[in-house]
Amino acid sequence: MEILFSKDGTPLLAYGQHSMVVTKGTPSPTIASDTPAEDISPMNFEDKQIVRWGDLNNYPVIAEGYIRKSSVLNSGLKYKWMATIAQGIYAAENSGTDADGNDLFVRISDKNLQRSLRDRKVFNYMLDAFRDIFKFGICFPELIFSADGQTIDGINVINARFCRLTKDKQFIAFSEKWEGMYQCTASDIKYIPMLDQYDPYADLIRLRRAGRTKGKSYIYPLFNRFSNNVIYPLPDWDTARQAGWLDISQEVPNFLKNVYKNQASLTYIVRIPYSYWDKQFPQKEFPDVLERRGKIAEALKKIEDTLIGSENAKKTLITHFSVNEMGKAEEKWDVEVLDDKFKSDQQLITSAAANSEILFSILVNPAVVGAMPSGGGPYASNSGGSNIREAFLVNSALAWVDQQHIAYPIEHMVRFNGASDDTEIKFKKTILTTLDTGAGTKQIS
Repeated sequence: MEILFSKDGTPLLAYGQHSMVVTKGTPSPTIASDTPAEDISPMNFEDKQIVRWGDLNNYPVIAEGYIRKSSVLNSGLKYKWMATIAQGIYAAENSGTDADGNDLFVRISDKNLQRSLRDRKVFNYMLDAFRDIFKFGICFPELIFSADGQTIDGINVINARFCRLTKDKQFIAFSEKWEGMYQCTASDIKYIPMLDQYDPYADLIRLRRAGRTKGKSYIYPLFNRFSNNVIYPLPDWDTARQAGWLDISQEVPNFLKNVYKNQASLTYIVRIPYSYWDKQFPQKEFPDVLERRGKIAEALKKIEDTLIGSENAKKTLITHFSVNEMGKAEEKWDVEVLDDKFKSDQQLITSAAANSEILFSILVNPAVVGAMPSGGGPYASNSGGSNIREAFLVNSALAWVDQQHIAYPIEHMVRFNGASDDTEIKFKKTILTTLDTGAGTKQIS
């Protein structure tokens, strides 16, 4: 019997020559050995102690592997990535509130400031920052100072996949060789200092006054605040990995592929009496036994070709038989249609449930990515499209937290460069409306 296990040894699916076994229920949550630990011994490189990201210092590789192999996780993260970036940013100031108590914002008239926020470097920063936060739960924006240290010339994101933190959380250690940690030497590591996590903007002002910003770069670290890990926070989707849903979603297609490849799928049993062949191909007419066998084989092939294939669907098979003196049929064919015991629909329902659980882990309603199965089941529903619109609106509302998280380094950069302390970074959004409003979409800020 072939058995498909999850990485922690949980049996998921099994099939043999005459049976198929499917695991039911939700796997018990387990923390695999690659889950980032908080109390492991740091690696020592000269005067720096660097904390491993995962027991084998390869959690980003494991995370990328899961994302790459799971189409629903990859598309769910990409949907959240694009929906959160929205339609760009602009600088504004709060001008008070309306009669209902809602904040009112006006765009700042400084064209140079607004142009700088539309710059490709800022847009790339947001792309990379949201990517790393959603994939790895951590992000390392780099603020790049001018030669005289009085302004910040640019903002960049250091790829989190190649970053590790020092134990004192004062530096990030960048190296493209972390994924082969035993080959990484002190000369392969570049250290970039981090800003104070409690009040990074105040730290920027202190560093400028102390003359420590001239031609320098500093990391403005961003972490998934919902994770309580001390060093490396976990991304939201990791709960689906630890619960086993990611393994199930990946094993179902592998299982189906192997079943279709290895199963002997019989559709009909055709019973033909021996006497039929004696009359059709009398032995006395075929001195050569091999020739008679060949004729019978040709006849059987024609029978099979008549029964199978899409072009033969609903085709009639006509046979003749006689009745003897006793009233019993002779040479009567019997065609039995076999019931296919393998029900792929059950596996698709399991796969749909796993896909929904994965999307739930990242707070994405399955409706917005078309993950609601039409074949029924507990996750199937359709509300004429209103469920998609409502799910999108909920995602847009919840995106504020992630947007503000990524906006803070930009806000602090423009304030450091001379903008008013009241300057705020706002995201432009497009929301879906109903047809009775006279428009399919509406842009808001």
